[in-house]
Amino acid sequence: MSPAVDAVRVRRRLERLEQLCAELDRAAALATAAVVGDRDLVAATERRLQVAVQAAIDVAAHLVAASAIPTPEGYAGTFRALAHAGVLDAGLAGRLVQATGLRNLLVHDYLEVDPARLHAGLAADVADLRAFVASVSRWLATA
Repeated sequence: MSPAVDAVRVRRRLERLEQLCAELDRAAALATAAVVGDRDLVAATERRLQVAVQAAIDVAAHLVAASAIPTPEGYAGTFRALAHAGVLDAGLAGRLVQATGLRNLLVHDYLEVDPARLHAGLAADVADLRAFVASVSRWLATA
């Protein structure tokens, strides 16, 4: 691990990401109609997912900036860069690139978010975020 990587900072964000995943699991376990019918639950789920993806982006950006990994263009590029550096599996990096697009939708085009579609993909999104946590944790332990 590069001495510039702030492992404490990264682990703190990974812990927060795990907390958010646990909270999102509860919404994912509900029937779509139950989630879509509860505006407060939709809002909480959207916000938690937005913050979870942002936490992953923050970790990825920090690892790229603090390591000898070439600086990519944009948030999505950080996941590709981590795949190229061997921190992430390429398939996972591709799905996290898509999650970055979802984050942008939640932040900028929130009126276009379909709660039913969001709920339908929630379990897979959470699984990818957990895989990110596991990959980065393994990298921190071996770097």
